[in-house]
Amino acid sequence: MTINPQFIRAPDGTELVVITRAEFDALTRPVDEDEEDLAIFDQRMAELKSGGARLLPVEVTKLMLKGDSLFRALRKWRGLNQLDMVGLTGLSQGFLSDLESGKKKGTLETLEKIAAALKIDRQWLDFIEIATDDRRRLAAGVLSRDDALKRKKLLPGPSAERGK
Repeated sequence: MTINPQFIRAPDGTELVVITRAEFDALTRPVDEDEEDLAIFDQRMAELKSGGARLLPVEVTKLMLKGDSLFRALRKWRGLNQLDMVGLTGLSQGFLSDLESGKKKGTLETLEKIAAALKIDRQWLDFIEIATDDRRRLAAGVLSRDDALKRKKLLPGPSAERGK
């Protein structure tokens, strides 16, 4: 909608803007996005109050604000380098580097290994993008995250990870 305001000056010198009622209604109508954002905010606040929210440590958040990826920030927070992660996960250093930089995506099994190595809840890694096949299965409702990990035959194993 195009708004065509008229500007007038009141006798006391105050500048006024005049718009049509339709333009005013369009500007003041609640926006669905805003309502969705408020609903998400309310849900997150309720989770915080109930103790159900899993908050990232402040140190991790600070590292992310400085530009580190979530994975890199968690690794640094634990005082580990990539070679330490190789020993703890069995994944190659190059693959871990590519995961940290976002060049490659891991499977659910990979994220589970990383979470175990970092001694964190796997849900902290939910924002790291997972491999396309796993994402398709999850999106289609064919597979839950937990079922995917239980049914490893549907997921590429560690040897496939090294070859990516």
